[in-house]
Order: sequence, then structure tokens, then C-alpha cells
Amino acid sequence: MVATGLLEFEQITVKTVSLDFLLVEWVVKPTNRPIDDFDFVVLRSQSPKGPFSVVSEELESIFAFADVHASQKARWRQWHYKVRVIERDTEKFSESEIVTNSEKPDRIALAIIRRNNLLLRVKNGIDAFAFIERTFGQKCTCMDPVKSRKRRSDCPICLGTTFVGGFLDPIQIKINVSPSPKVSQFANMGELQPNQTAAWMSNFPEIKQRDVIVEAVANGTRWRVTRMTPTRKNRALVHQNLLLTEINRSDIEWKLELPTLEKAS
Repeated sequence: MVATGLLEFEQITVKTVSLDFLLVEWVVKPTNRPIDDFDFVVLRSQSPKGPFSVVSEELESIFAFADVHASQKARWRQWHYKVRVIERDTEKFSESEIVTNSEKPDRIALAIIRRNNLLLRVKNGIDAFAFIERTFGQKCTCMDPVKSRKRRSDCPICLGTTFVGGFLDPIQIKINVSPSPKVSQFANMGELQPNQTAAWMSNFPEIKQRDVIVEAVANGTRWRVTRMTPTRKNRALVHQNLLLTEINRSDIEWKLELPTLEKAS
């Protein structure tokens, strides 16, 4: 049953990350309803008029889907996607607008991406996890509705982001992190020793300010992204330069749990 009054989609995008898969991502408008009350399903067609076929399982609190079965070998083929949100208790659903992967990286951009991935994998990359900060979804109760700002920065429910859950599921990545320079700053309250460093990674996932990078070793350093400078080829992201600031062990981001590291075959 198609229904209104469910979660509303704010944005849906399709990105050609590599020849191996297309990445479908979506954002829902802020809501007071628990996100866990809903499932998402991705549908695909070669025509904007359909017919559409379901290409994903039911996704819970997940806002991205990697479609590894959408062939990228045919240069002019386009895939069209829409996302369906389903209310579990009633099975009512609504659907997003239809979007396509019209802005494809050209062959030069894909070659740059492949080179970056290879360099990180075999020479100078380390394993890490990227935690993408939630900027949409269910609002946390620590949010002041009058002042539209959070009441506390160490909220265990939203981890200081104002959205329940704090961060999306971690994504395993390869990243090159430069050695941290030793810097001292002198202020009225005494000597400060901020720990910042530069890093770079390939095009996936696209990182933004305030995301968290965790090195995948025991007690690995946790970094907050202070700045991301992209390199693009005809608007296609191929490279990301990051400025990282070390997160103190007393900060709430140390509550983030790491998954098991998957070793490359």
C-alpha cells in the first residue's frame, strides 16, 4: 500500500565509484520517529519508465547500497534507481524520485582512481575505518528545540551529533597518514600541544568535515576530519586530501565500536 506520512527523502544520488560497482546513497529528512521502524529497498531499471526490479535486501538503518551487478562496461548504458521506504508494522511504503548515474567518470578519471587504490593497497596505505557522521534521521532528545543546538557534547545516544546513533556503519578503507608534526602553542591557559596531520585517500567513501577516521590496530589513533580538499576530474571525485585532528581518549568518539578487519584476498 503506497502511503504518505512516512519518512521523506531529502536526496538520492548515484555515483560511479569504479568499474566494479555503482553507489546509491540517500538522505531522509529529520524526523522524530525511530529510524529502526523502517526498512529501505533499492530498485533498478534501464529505463526511467521501468519496469523496476528489487536489487537489494531490506536495509535497516543503512543509507547506501553498492550495486556490484550493474555493468559499467557498456559506455552509453544508464541505470535508473529509486529507493522504497517500508514501515514494518503496516507494510505501507513510499518511494523516492528516480535518479540515474548520468555523471560518469571518464576513462582518465577511472585510471586515476585505479592507480590511487593500487598505491594504497600495495605500497603506502594502512587499514582504517571511516565513520560518517549522521546529518539526518531521528533527532536526539539532547537537542534544544528552541535554540536548535545540542545541550551536551558527550551524549551517549547521539555521540554529540544531535542525531540518534551518531555515525553510520563504519566503512573499511585504505588511507595514507603522514607522521604527526610536534607542535606547541602557548596561550593564556598554558602550553597546548595540538596533534594534527595530513592524510590522503582515494575517492570512496567521500569524506566530509567532522567524520571520524580510526586506524585499524589495537588502540589505534582516532582522528576527526577538520578539512577535506577534493580533487575532481570533470566533477568526478578521484582523490581526497584530509587534515586530521587527533581525538582525545576522554572524548565520546572513543565509544565507537570497531568491526572485525576484513583482510584482502
